[in-house]
Amino acid sequence: MKPMVEPSTICVGAGCACGSGWCLCSSMPLLALVAFSFNDSKRNIVWKGFTFKYYQKAWENSGLVEAFANSW
Repeated sequence: MKPMVEPSTICVGAGCACGSGWCLCSSMPLLALVAFSFNDSKRNIVWKGFTFKYYQKAWENSGLVEAFANSW
């Protein structure tokens, strides 16, 4: 069965190491997630400033740090 949309036509004009824009388009949500994880706002709709406070809270959580260490 032929796919409804060819992967190379999903993101026209974007370059990628694998030869199509699919890699770039599929990674954009992850890049946005990483960028907004440093947002100082409680809601990530509006950018209010740069902060590390959420990462600091995560590293202060001993259960989370232990789970992260066990996952390695």
